Amino acid sequence: VDQLPITIGALKSATTDKEWGMAAHTLKGSARAVGARPLAALAEAAERLASTGDADTRGATVRRLEAAAGEARAYIAALALDT
Repeated sequence: VDQLPITIGALKSATTDKEWGMAAHTLKGSARAVGARPLAALAEAAERLASTGDADTRGATVRRLEAAAGEARAYIAALALDT
């Protein structure tokens, strides 16, 4: 959860396809590791944009990732309250 803003920030500030791809790949792996499947699926789609996405598409993707990250954050917080 603490890494989400950092990784999404890396997507926002990516100036090369490689930087974008690395940030998306990192987010995908982290999301999969904690079972955040919707977030992982969006990150996987973002990863494919590394060589094909234009600025508008990437911007829209980041907004969707931020929304999914918020949902994952809320779900993880709810799990913590149950323990």
